[in-house]
Amino acid sequence: MNSRAVIVLALSVPLSAAAHHSRSHYPDEVQELAGELVAVHWVNPHVGFTINVTNEDGQIEEWRIEGASNLGSMRRGGIDESFFTIGEQVAFLGSVSVRRERDMLTSNMLLENGREILLAPNVALHWSNADVAEFALFFE
Repeated sequence: MNSRAVIVLALSVPLSAAAHHSRSHYPDEVQELAGELVAVHWVNPHVGFTINVTNEDGQIEEWRIEGASNLGSMRRGGIDESFFTIGEQVAFLGSVSVRRERDMLTSNMLLENGREILLAPNVALHWSNADVAEFALFFE
């Protein structure tokens, strides 16, 4: 391999890695969003969900939800796909994208059974109760 190719390759790797993790279209402001869980995307690099939300006009909107955690962290924390039931009512706390419609980056998820799952490192419980205390150690 010639030296130009090595230089181009070396310079392009950091750019592609930084592009994947850009969160610039998610503001610091957070809000809650609730709806019916219709899909779980149990994949790397980030676990995701699809929910149906009823808007103010009574129309169903499909939202894309992305957890800030990765699949490996979820598994190490004892969380697997069996925690989630399609059709259950769930809530999320996160930032809504300013670029993409109906797209949220989330840090906390509340299941219908009252359990809270932390989907980001170094976040506090949002819906705190005795049932969710075990999840506080998820990223520690």
